[in-house]
Amino acid sequence: MWEKEKLLPEIWGIINLSEDSFYPPSRTKTQDIIKVSEELLKEGADMLDLGAESTRPGSRPISWQEEIRKLKEALLHLRQYYGQEFLAQKVSVDTYKREVAAEVLSLGVRTINDIKAGRDRDMLQLVANAGAQIVLMHMQNEPYNMQDNPTYQDVVAEVMEFLDTQTRKALDIGVRAEKIIWDYGIGFGKTLEHNLKLLAATPRFLEKGFRLLVGVSRKSFLGKLLDIPEPEERREASLVVHTYLALKGVSILRTHDVRDAWQMRCVLKALMDHAI
Repeated sequence: MWEKEKLLPEIWGIINLSEDSFYPPSRTKTQDIIKVSEELLKEGADMLDLGAESTRPGSRPISWQEEIRKLKEALLHLRQYYGQEFLAQKVSVDTYKREVAAEVLSLGVRTINDIKAGRDRDMLQLVANAGAQIVLMHMQNEPYNMQDNPTYQDVVAEVMEFLDTQTRKALDIGVRAEKIIWDYGIGFGKTLEHNLKLLAATPRFLEKGFRLLVGVSRKSFLGKLLDIPEPEERREASLVVHTYLALKGVSILRTHDVRDAWQMRCVLKALMDHAI
């Protein structure tokens, strides 16, 4: 049964400033940031999620200095082209490093997408002081080893407990509840079975009352499920999961394929508006 009051998800378009992100078409050179941002916004992106360090399985970290260099150059281009408010309203920065967060917040960004969910207390303090919002994501281990035999007794319960704990820390330090976004971290230290269980448990996470961001776009669990090794061939599978998540009430879809997600959202809205 259609739920007319259901809010359809925001669409966050992925921009990777790193050279080794798992999906090559998402890799963007700094000098192309305006062209790529205009394309994503035209396709229907509500936010642009910028990252300068790859966190694909097996990846190694770069220095915070290098991460700042890449992000600052891109953000200054965006600020000059679109204006100061654009950074606050339309840009998220994907980083877990306090030094990087401090720099981008000083430039005017007001959304931090933290794959380590504020485990660094200073990260939470920076976000609180800026009145910014933060994505708290679950990840087992580190990107370089997170897919080395990930193990849980109960993946849904353990991920939820972790997000609950990190949320309490964020609230205690002064981050406002409405500024907190959850992400159960599909593909970050999870097997195919773990990922499917988390996706199936989406309503349980939504019951906690926080906005839920989900990133499934072209990820390897879809490749394993369908025996499709190349991420370039996982577009249709990604759209199926995005549709499922939208119907469940997820708040944010983080995707490489903004046009697909936007068209899906428009069709769902039309159907909901005409539901009896």
